[in-house]
Amino acid sequence: MKNHTLTTDLCLMVLLLALVWPAAASVVSTSGLTVTTPAPGTVITANFIVNNGLPAQIIFNERQNVVLAAPLVTDTGTIPAGTVVDSAFFALNSAVGAVVDTSATFDGKVLGVVYLDGSPNYATSDFLGLPSLVYAEGSCPLCGFEPGDSITSMIGNTVSFHNSYSEPGDFARIVTLAVPVPEPVSLLLVGSGLLGLWTQRRQFLS
Repeated sequence: MKNHTLTTDLCLMVLLLALVWPAAASVVSTSGLTVTTPAPGTVITANFIVNNGLPAQIIFNERQNVVLAAPLVTDTGTIPAGTVVDSAFFALNSAVGAVVDTSATFDGKVLGVVYLDGSPNYATSDFLGLPSLVYAEGSCPLCGFEPGDSITSMIGNTVSFHNSYSEPGDFARIVTLAVPVPEPVSLLLVGSGLLGLWTQRRQFLS
């Protein structure tokens, strides 16, 4: 009986922690990509992956839960002002050429992607970048997708890519719908309710 009680208590506590723990960042899963956190000061420009010894195919979260003050133009469409968005940066770069199919799934719907060679939308969307990084895509006009590289699909929360890359690399910014985080008051009420159930069950079984 004690073991059963302990197991039940532990399960309830894990559930309680899951409910009150801060929400995870927007990248949920990937295929062919390594989720990484670049060191502060990394320059997002040609060969930054090779120069920093990073894996050749990476994606990392940028700013999260940003309310758009104005419509945001991407290479796949315009996202209306007032939308709350998350951002992620996709980058491929290697001294050895490769042809790859990759994908990333997020916790919110994919709303737009900036990916074309020389796209002015990189600079205008850099406010979604991490404050610790210097973004210099403008100094690398060939760091977008060249002819033959493509977004093969944008379906729901997943975007898929096809790229032939080496140096200087292929970059993209992916903008997704931010998933609302429960308000602290709501979390407190749910947590209190679970704690009450946990206490009652302990008293009943003791």
